[in-house]
Amino acid sequence: DIVRIQVGEPVTVTFDAIDGLQLAGTVQRIKAVGEEKRGDMTYTVTVQLDDQDTRLRWNMTAVVTIP
Repeated sequence: DIVRIQVGEPVTVTFDAIDGLQLAGTVQRIKAVGEEKRGDMTYTVTVQLDDQDTRLRWNMTAVVTIP
């Protein structure tokens, strides 16, 4: 799937702990080198959110949807 993601693509971020909160953002960076984690190759994708919410905390679980 990583080859289909492009810098500049829009994303939507939702949070398990905050019902109904959806934040829009953009893919800012895709790490060129993958890492093996538990048998899978993973690539770090950095997302810039358009807005912030004061309820967000470090290490909260989020789901990022990239159309």
